[in-house]
Amino acid sequence: MPIAAAVRELIVNMLGGLSYGKMLGNVASAFIIFLGVIAALNQMNIAVTVTTPILITVLAIVAGVVIVGAGGGLIKPMQARWESYLSKAEEEAPQIKEQAKNAPSVKDQAQQAKDKARRSLDSGNKEGAHRI
Repeated sequence: MPIAAAVRELIVNMLGGLSYGKMLGNVASAFIIFLGVIAALNQMNIAVTVTTPILITVLAIVAGVVIVGAGGGLIKPMQARWESYLSKAEEEAPQIKEQAKNAPSVKDQAQQAKDKARRSLDSGNKEGAHRI
């Protein structure tokens, strides 16, 4: 799952200095892997009758939690939480901006990934395995 790993690394590189940067990268990576597995199984027509309802259920749960939690019966507690989240975001905005500014560019990260892949291929070729 190179896309999930790339997204995780991008988020961790950009927000790694924050307390929740690594966790956010892991959650995004896991969600992308989940969607990729479901899409791959559906593309190959494997267990479509199982995977499609699972996907719909997970998306409905996420939407339901957001709808009920943010706009439904928990209006007063959620209002206090949102105020807390927004004030925390205002406090951390300069740190997030600084982390994003100091993070390597996407081009640099792609070059690093390319170099890493090339080194791993070269180390594999030393043992006699040749790749085309």
